[in-house]
Amino acid sequence: MPNKITFIRNNIRREAIFEGRRSIFDLLAETDFGDMTLDFPCGGKKTCKKCRVRIIDGFEFVSPPDETEMKYQSEPAEFGKSMRYACMCEVFGDVSVELDPVFVGGKMEIVTLGQISENITPNRFKKVAATLAEPTLDNPLSREKNLILSLGADLDGLPFPIIKKLAEIKGKNIEAIMCGGQITDLREPGSCADIYGAAVDIGTTTAVLYLYSLTSGNCAGVAAAENPQRAYGADVISRINYTIENPEGLAHLRRLILSLIFGFLGDLCEKNEINPKDIYSLVVTGNTIMQHIASGLPPKSIAFTPFSAETLFGFEISAEELLSGAGITGAQNINPNAKIYFPPALASYVGGDIVTGIIASETDLCEELRLFLDIGTNGEIGLGNKDKLVFCATAAGPAFEGAHIKLGMAGIPGAINSIYLGEANQIVCETIGGADPLGICGSGIIDALALMLEVGAVDETGRILESGEEEDMPGKYRDLADHLCEIEGDNAFMLSFEHNIYITQKDVREIQLAKAAVCAGVMTLLHHCEKSLSDIGSLVLAGGFGAHIDKKSACRIGLIPPELENKITAAGNTAGTGAAAVLLDSTAAKRAEDLAKISQYIEISGDAFWMDEYVDRMMF
Repeated sequence: MPNKITFIRNNIRREAIFEGRRSIFDLLAETDFGDMTLDFPCGGKKTCKKCRVRIIDGFEFVSPPDETEMKYQSEPAEFGKSMRYACMCEVFGDVSVELDPVFVGGKMEIVTLGQISENITPNRFKKVAATLAEPTLDNPLSREKNLILSLGADLDGLPFPIIKKLAEIKGKNIEAIMCGGQITDLREPGSCADIYGAAVDIGTTTAVLYLYSLTSGNCAGVAAAENPQRAYGADVISRINYTIENPEGLAHLRRLILSLIFGFLGDLCEKNEINPKDIYSLVVTGNTIMQHIASGLPPKSIAFTPFSAETLFGFEISAEELLSGAGITGAQNINPNAKIYFPPALASYVGGDIVTGIIASETDLCEELRLFLDIGTNGEIGLGNKDKLVFCATAAGPAFEGAHIKLGMAGIPGAINSIYLGEANQIVCETIGGADPLGICGSGIIDALALMLEVGAVDETGRILESGEEEDMPGKYRDLADHLCEIEGDNAFMLSFEHNIYITQKDVREIQLAKAAVCAGVMTLLHHCEKSLSDIGSLVLAGGFGAHIDKKSACRIGLIPPELENKITAAGNTAGTGAAAVLLDSTAAKRAEDLAKISQYIEISGDAFWMDEYVDRMMF
């Protein structure tokens, strides 16, 4: 007999039917929560301790705690019979579960705006009217040759699918959809008012789709949401492991992201009264792992030395090829001749999203030395100009997105995203949506540590002072000494007594590791280029995280070298806007293809200079 689990968060209820014995975590991941965000960074690996749930009914149908859960439960005083970790307990009957609002919250705040060149011209695709000449006995033209001549195209012949389409169209008037001098499709006259395409940015945390007219370049709509794969881990290694450990893991993750993308397309087409058959191109950017999963290629080898990818992309397939066997409902409505382009990646950990980001920011066209920095779930760094670009990647992002922080959380309503001192030395915490604080997201974490450094609550080594060490704090901040405390045996600094929001010693160490990795990456690229910080003319800070962080705080903690503070420009979602440029403009598309010719990748994992810098940059 089927069992039922009921998930409850405030007034929202979701139910799932299941057979046998199942993990609560797996049932959570499989349940559609709409706009609610599931924030389980470790993907069910029993390490992040962020999938707390409260059993409120059906206790007899819940497995007892194992040794690991018992150890975790002994730490927080509130844990008992009803409080459990979703990844550590199974259910085998009808159960009701209350979800923690910190880790199952509202809709994530997603940055969709980004820097884009004003010089983008929508010229990749054209809709061309053709009139076939009348064949005669003296010149009995085939319809194939007749069409080529009427279009003035430099073609020796047409692909067989286009010839078949030509045969289906009666009469001499035809509309041809052209891309780069090639015929993509043929339409009956008047059957297609305009042609459209989409730029898609698949981030590890979020996904954004921009729908454009391919002829005018006007944006018809934007859709954004959390990447549903996030339930299986906050970082790319967790996703890769999921594909390795589960026989259907790759197919499942692929189905999740393609369903989201084509759901976006369907919704925007319906809203704008666009026929999905009028969509002729998608440019799908993302890091190399996200591109592998979306295209159905196994990313396994990227996780292991020598970090080799199946491909570095830069190719085009048809929508029919992409969707074959994917099992995506409704996706068949798109034109089967639509071209799906995956921009080239530069390395296994420098993906197409960095290439399109470089295009959007015009880093590949600039004369001055420019630093391009995208700190997301991973940290990718580029340095150079129109003559040469060097890149590296650092595993830094999860800490900045709250994954390894005690009270870290996604950027949803209730997340503290800004922290500063008020006029009377009181700590002010501002949240997304103005809601009561539930935890801290990435920008708030950086602000918190910068504030702690300013008031002397943490020393240059990263040690949080103990209660009673207020004499080591600057005199004007000693009235904040009562914020020094101890949480579960760990030194901590209280940010909000009212809402019990704090930063622990372990949190500081996590941020030290992450910020040191990024800053050391910058210095390593400079070293390989025989340049110094003073040679950098500008710094482009890309990505949603970069759009939200306070640059002064980022420099104060050493995430970005302080010498560059006045050279920083927050550019937003350059991956998505760069994908739009590639979608629309043939010159931008060519720049993306040619980027590898002037680019060099530095693998820092075995780089002695990077390791020395990494250790040095731990200090504040």
